[in-house]
Formats: sequence, C-alpha cells, structure tokens
Amino acid sequence: MVLSLRMKHMKRIDLWVGNILCGSIAIYDKIISLIFKKMGPEKINRILIIKFWGFGNLLMTMPLIRAIKEKFPKAEINFLTLTNNKGILETLPHIKGIIYFRPKKAIADFMRILLVIRKERFDTIIDLEQFLRLSAILTYLSGASNRIGFRKKNEVRHLLYNKPVLYNDRQHTVKTFCDLAKSIGAETENFEPLPIEIGIKDKEAVERFLAENNIDKNSMLIGMHIGSGENAAEVRQWPKENFAKLADMLASRKAKIIFTGSKSEVPIINETISLMSNKPLNAAGNLNLPQLAYLAEKCSLFVSNDTGPVHLAAAVKTRTVSFYGPNTPFLYGPVWGDNDVFYKNLPCSPCITNYNAKSTKCKDPVCITGIKVQDVYNLIDRRLFNH
Repeated sequence: MVLSLRMKHMKRIDLWVGNILCGSIAIYDKIISLIFKKMGPEKINRILIIKFWGFGNLLMTMPLIRAIKEKFPKAEINFLTLTNNKGILETLPHIKGIIYFRPKKAIADFMRILLVIRKERFDTIIDLEQFLRLSAILTYLSGASNRIGFRKKNEVRHLLYNKPVLYNDRQHTVKTFCDLAKSIGAETENFEPLPIEIGIKDKEAVERFLAENNIDKNSMLIGMHIGSGENAAEVRQWPKENFAKLADMLASRKAKIIFTGSKSEVPIINETISLMSNKPLNAAGNLNLPQLAYLAEKCSLFVSNDTGPVHLAAAVKTRTVSFYGPNTPFLYGPVWGDNDVFYKNLPCSPCITNYNAKSTKCKDPVCITGIKVQDVYNLIDRRLFNH
C-alpha cells in the first residue's frame, strides 16, 4: 500500500509539474532554434535507452537492442532504469553500461542523473516511456543530437524530441519499442529474446535452494508468482484464495509448488500459504532477478499475474499461464515460448492504459476476480498432465 501511494504521488507530480516544464522547455527550444542555426545530427556512437518502471518492459526491449546492435555494431548501448530492476540488464548481451535511478530520492537523483548523462555525452537518447514527462525532460536536457520518443495526441512531451515517433497501441509493445529504432534506421523482423546469461554463482544458489528442499531433476516444479508490482496492484492480482486453491489442486497431482516474489510481497505470499493444505516451497524475497530467471527455466510451468516474472519465464522458454484483468495481453502479454492467457476482455477492459498513466478507480475488478480456479486447473491439466 505504501508503494502504491508513493507511485500515485509521483504520477500526480509528473502530470502537473511535468506538463508545465515540458511546455516551457518546448517554447524555449523553439525560440532558440529560430535564433541559432542548429547543427545536424552526429554519427550514432553512444546510445542511452531510458525505461524506468517494469523489468518486464526491460525484457521487451531485447528485440530493440538486437536491431540497434545489428545496424550499429560499433555503437555503445547504455540504459537508464530504476534500482528496483538491478540485475536483469546485466544478464543481457550488447549492453555497455547501466545508470540507476533511485525513486525514493527522486528530486535529488534527477540532478545527479542529469549530470551523469551530460558528462557521458550520449549522441542518441531513446526514451521508451509512454507517458512519463520526467524522462522526456531528461532526454531534452541531455544535449543529445538524436532525441527519440513517443508522440501521442493531447500531450506536449513529444515536443522535446527531435525524432518523435507516433505511438501505436494496435500492436504488441515489443513491436512498438522497435518502432523507435526505425527512426535511426535500425529495423528488425526478429522479435525473439536475447540469450539471458546467468552467472555460475546465481545458478549454484538456486541449485542449492532446490536441493535443500528435496527437489531433483525428476520433480515437476511449478512456479507461482502472486504479486503484480506496485502499480494498481490491488486490481491486477488474481485473488490469493484462488492461488492457494490452485496450488493445492496441483500439489495433489504430485507437482512441487514454489512461490516467488519480492521482499515487499512476502506478506501476501505468507497469507496465501496459510490458506493451503499442502506446504509449498517459498522463495519470496530470497532470489535476485538472475536467480529468478534460472529458477523459472527449471520449472515445467510458471503461473503468474500480469507482471515482470511472466515475461522472464517466457524469455527462458518456460510454459506460462497468466492472468490479465485491467491490463491487456494484446499489448503486454508474454510473447515468447508457449503461453496461455486468461483475459475476460469485458466492455470496460482495459481500464489502465498509457493514455491514463496506468491508473484506475475501479473498486470491483471482476475482470480478474471472475477468472475461475477450475477453468485454470482444467487447462493446466490438459496441457501439463494429459499431453
């Protein structure tokens, strides 16, 4: 709840203060461009990609990274993201450096990040944020010759880019991210994930955890992630009672159930386990992101809400079952591997979009609570036990 409130406050600040700043900077830029003749764009050698929230979104940038590297093999690709995402970008190839932003110290860190970006002298900034004004302001103030970001109607943030790209909500986000690369000539039809390179120590930590809990290579391991991050979590989570019932049903088929989650999600996972008849494994708060990837790779199935871990499991080609309520899988569903998605697609769906800053006032999320446990179990039974 504290995390959710903090995010709501940050969104309000970004909306009201951000719009004023974006508009003011755009007017300033127009005046300056009329007075001084601007130089043409430089060669593309040093690239910074900005994506703050959602490590699932970071995974969706993998085809974008590949496209840029194929077009500019000598260019350095860097990232700016949140400290919450630490660990996942380090597993991907082609990334030279990572700058981390601390949301708890947002105001002070804005100045620190700006100084770092200016010092690094990036010639190209690709801003993947779909509505955030902060990222657009950073992009403009970076001094980069190529400033690329999304243009949406009724917004002013795109005025801070010199290569705005029309935001397309009629295709998956993986492809929409790749649209930004097209503005610098980097196109791709290969939307497969990059290889996730997991270190020996992380693999050993997971193997040790499984061995201590009597899980061997012959065990049918099913991962379950019942959290959904901090944005609109109260309406994006399939009820914990449903997860508990499903876990018990699968455990009765001799499957080994393991719950995953961040430290902040430990309480809800403990509540879920308390509702169960069988005792599952609990890895919540004990795994970093590379370790989570390796654990997901060892699972026969990964069951998850609409959140980053389902994309991580899909990226390592583990079969997934996921639940989408106020968010749409058409834009944010898992795209790699073998996936089943439960989505009601009600007349009010989706109610959180990139046009309303991923916010909702819904008090009765029937889109997610209406997904029946028996329906989910029946699908898993057909796919996993009766194939």
